[in-house]
Amino acid sequence: MTNSSCEKYLDKAPESTFTESEVFSNYDNFKKFFDFIYYGSTIQGTSNRVEKNNIATTFNLYIAGWPRKWSFEQLTELADLGRIRDNHSIKAGTMGSNIDLFVNANSSDGRPVLPWAFKTIRICNIALEKIKIQSWQGVAHEDIDDLTAQAYFIRAYAHFCLFRLWGPMPYIKKVIGGYDQWDIPRLTKHETLMNMAADLDTAIIYYKKANRMRRDNPIVGAPGHLNHPDMFRPNGVAAMALKGRILLYAASPLNNELGVSEWQDAAVANWEAIQSALQNGYALLTKDNYKLNYVGNNYTNEQLWG
Repeated sequence: MTNSSCEKYLDKAPESTFTESEVFSNYDNFKKFFDFIYYGSTIQGTSNRVEKNNIATTFNLYIAGWPRKWSFEQLTELADLGRIRDNHSIKAGTMGSNIDLFVNANSSDGRPVLPWAFKTIRICNIALEKIKIQSWQGVAHEDIDDLTAQAYFIRAYAHFCLFRLWGPMPYIKKVIGGYDQWDIPRLTKHETLMNMAADLDTAIIYYKKANRMRRDNPIVGAPGHLNHPDMFRPNGVAAMALKGRILLYAASPLNNELGVSEWQDAAVANWEAIQSALQNGYALLTKDNYKLNYVGNNYTNEQLWG
């Protein structure tokens, strides 16, 4: 290649993109930036499949039409899947090349939990930093509080997903820059879990301010019941339930550092979550209708967050 051709190539202007100001000074653009958490990016898979690198990566029963199902469900009993495939070797403690499918965001056959979680934590931290300095005209305070609550909730949830597979991690609460310290030491198990619980406490405060303890109409049979465009977003009751679950992890013999008090804290948090669910109209389905949780419905009144 000649010098002139190099110069012509390098002189080309980069493709037009949004500036930081255009993204964060506009509420709709800001929300699209944050919603990458839920929608993710697409990856061209084998057999013309397209997978999404999004929050579903971390869901226990994420299937997406792929029989090998590289996801958290591989860590449950074989009967949950109905057949044995090569990826079940992880249950026998074999962490070979198959672990790549949990960490490689470019794998067409994978469910990249690790990169999704760290990208998501960064998005949440950017959102929380920018929300404090924006003054969007015509945007209801409830909507801003809701977005703030989601950021705290998802930050805790992403750290929790990391914890379940890789143990305690640094708890990242700020946007890390190019010149910041990246080699951050891991916290203890207890410290990691308590940071998650603290984030969820903050999320619950904002969900209450935003009147988003539940997103749909809680009255069974009424208009809007189980029918809301934001049902895929977590809510305040889900935040209380996740806090209760995290405190049960903290109380577990695998993680317990403070003895019986951790079980007491978990009991209180889970009782409060149950009371909040009942107050907001959630209820278990009858035995005859239980299968509606899995067949023929997007949502049921038993699901706190679906």
